[in-house]
Order: sequence, then structure tokens, then C-alpha cells
Amino acid sequence: MSVIKFYDFPSTLPGRSWSYITWKIRYVLNHKGIPYETEWLNYPEVEGKAKALGVKPTGTKADGTSKYTLPMIFDPFTGVTLAESESIAAYLDATYPDTPRVLFPDPPMGSYTTFGDTISAQTAEMILMLVFPHVLPHMLPPSRAYSLKTLAAGGSGAVDQAETTMGGVAKWIGDDSTFVSGEKPSFADFAIAASIRPIRLLWGAESKEWQAVTSWQGGKWGKLMKALEGYETVQ
Repeated sequence: MSVIKFYDFPSTLPGRSWSYITWKIRYVLNHKGIPYETEWLNYPEVEGKAKALGVKPTGTKADGTSKYTLPMIFDPFTGVTLAESESIAAYLDATYPDTPRVLFPDPPMGSYTTFGDTISAQTAEMILMLVFPHVLPHMLPPSRAYSLKTLAAGGSGAVDQAETTMGGVAKWIGDDSTFVSGEKPSFADFAIAASIRPIRLLWGAESKEWQAVTSWQGGKWGKLMKALEGYETVQ
């Protein structure tokens, strides 16, 4: 049976999937209940696969050449190939209207693109400092060699910086409910969960590192992750 092809980065960690970037869409697919299968790509393979599928570049590299990134999907039912998290989420909402919507009105900061960009900008340094150095040994050799070119090692203040970062996120979205937009999870919630999930994956659910994360901001992130546990399968 044909299903959506979802492209992700492999690792030797449990479940293989570790990337906070791709987990935003894995959460979305799982929440919607849309069948899919994962095709694993190392970093150097992404550009070739994207070009073969006809996916448009997602940006420009420092040298002026086109940049291709994950997440990326291929939908055999429509022939659509697509990259970038917000674009994929919007496509899935429009194409599969009988599934739960993830982009619904009145997100924080005016639009989901703005919110997603802000979350990504604020958490990028946190991920790079706190998570990325510990993920490297679990990457497959081609991805590890590629990543070493841009690795920034975490400093002693990485954990404190992460708590500060998530405190800023909490102020944007408020403390009234588990989810950003009320009673139902949205893309914004999946973006946040994807940013902190690697900490649990790397150190373990019972570790002092993860217990610290789940206690930040009055336990807000622990409640969010608990509420999203049902959407963490890897197909």
C-alpha cells in the first residue's frame, strides 16, 4: 500500500529519529493519524534526493548556492513533494481535511510562520550548545563528518541558557493551558516539544537533566510532553 514518504536523519539512538527539525512534522503526521513511512537520509544525501524529487531549495548557503533541508515529504496520492515544516503542515491540513488541523487561527505573535521562526531562532543556540555535541557520536559516519564542519561545542552555561530560553518561550505563550492555542495541540506545541525532546532521548526520562527540563516554568514542559506522548511513534 502506498503511503506518504517522510524523510528524516538516522542515528543509533532508540527509534533512530533524533532531529528536532524533523520531529515537528513527525508529530504532525502522528497526530493526524496519516500513514507514512520513513526514508533515512544522511546529511550529504539530502540535496541529491531533493533534486531528484523536484523539491525547491529551502534557502541559500553562505557561498550563494542553493540549500536543501529536511523535513521533506513525498505524497504518492497527489504527486506533491515538499520541504519546510510550516509548508508541509499547511499542505497536510489542506489535503487531509478530515484529520485534526494543526494550523488554526490566532497563534502567538500573529502567524505560525513568525512563531515558528522565533522559536527556531531562540532554541537553535540551545540545541547547538546542549544537545548537538552529544548527538554527534550517535550519527552515522557520513552525517557525523558533515556535521563536524559546523559543530559548536557546548559550554558550562548551556543548561542555564536552555532554561532561560524556555522561560522566554513560556512568557510568549502564557501559562493558562497545556497547549498554546487552548484545549487542542497545534503546530506551535509540536515545534516546542521537538526542541526539547532530544534532551530526554539523549539522557533518559529518569535523568537529572530531563527532570530539570520538566520542572522548568512550574512544570509546563513536563505537562506538554506528557500530553504529546501518544504522538511519538516512528513509522
